[in-house]
Amino acid sequence: MQTTVTSRLAFARPSCGPFQAGGAALRVSKGRKNVHFIDMMVAFRGFGGILRSPQIDEHVRLHRRSIDSDDLGGASEDYRIEFEWDESHWLPLFQFEHDCARISPRVLAAARALPGTFTGWDVAVWFATPNRWLDQQRPVFLLASECDRVCAAAGLGSALC
Repeated sequence: MQTTVTSRLAFARPSCGPFQAGGAALRVSKGRKNVHFIDMMVAFRGFGGILRSPQIDEHVRLHRRSIDSDDLGGASEDYRIEFEWDESHWLPLFQFEHDCARISPRVLAAARALPGTFTGWDVAVWFATPNRWLDQQRPVFLLASECDRVCAAAGLGSALC
């Protein structure tokens, strides 16, 4: 199952990076997707990395806690950023609170500010890609210290170049 993050915003920007106006993903070559995947691996390494299909269920089983949906601003406990690449499902661990299967409220806030047309892949790439609105820093690196700035950049849509 691929769960994508949705947004209430529909912000249109000129074509920029791997995205086009309105947040719809451009068709990118397999080679370019490989580059994006490697970028995600590097960016997310310091935040637990990315799990592949067989490891996802085990991670969730080991770290599941009772979560009240109010803790996530109304999101359900299975709300998560997940994507498919190379015939496997992948789950970036940066999105979780330390030592549990709870989605970080910071990640949730930023992801909800992104255009609703972003897929799980698009959202993961956005968090891993240097962003001009964040002084060419990757959003994932600033979530803990500058969440408001990350959310503002997410509200600008696909501002990657």
